[in-house]
Amino acid sequence: MTDSDNDLPDNIERLKAMLVAERAAHAAERSRLVEQNDRLLHTLRQLQRNQFGRKSERLSEDQLNLALEDLAAPMKRPA
Repeated sequence: MTDSDNDLPDNIERLKAMLVAERAAHAAERSRLVEQNDRLLHTLRQLQRNQFGRKSERLSEDQLNLALEDLAAPMKRPA
């Protein structure tokens, strides 16, 4: 959607189509972010389980830092 009112069409049907397209784009982006968040939470839980779980081997500090660096790296958006 554009930022300028001058770029908006006067045709109601075209405006409705633009709104529907914008809503679909926002829904897709929200869905992508929810999936990304779920993956990050899963990874974090695995790291916590490996680090603090009573039956697991403990991660060395270097291994934990490496995994956390991977999480901190910016996620690449699909083209």
